[in-house]
Amino acid sequence: MVSHLPLPDRGKLRYSRFMQNIVAVTLPFFALVLCGYLAAWRRVLPEAAVPGLNAYVLFFALPCLLFRFGSSKPFATLIDPVLMVIYTVCALLVVLFTVVLLTVVLLTVVVTFRIVGFLTTWFNDAANT
Repeated sequence: MVSHLPLPDRGKLRYSRFMQNIVAVTLPFFALVLCGYLAAWRRVLPEAAVPGLNAYVLFFALPCLLFRFGSSKPFATLIDPVLMVIYTVCALLVVLFTVVLLTVVLLTVVVTFRIVGFLTTWFNDAANT
């Protein structure tokens, strides 16, 4: 007897296709990054070639890849307001988290450096007198 699985509703199917499009764009880029990492780790490429390859990927290959993706989509799809708001909120949360984290870490580090600097100069003064 054949069991029939329920079909997903249209909303889930639309976002599933949307995620497939995102994966289709990002997977080649991250595969390229992985290949570069493995080539450098296995010393297939000389270390002097790494800055040139980084510049090639960052300033040529990635923009071409993103242009190819963007040019094949309707403009209204690229500027979906809901996705833009979600992206903006997430980006601001990451920036806020980073600023708070670095402020706490740097404040601790700065206070520690001040104490170490004070003790170093104090002990140097005591040793010189």
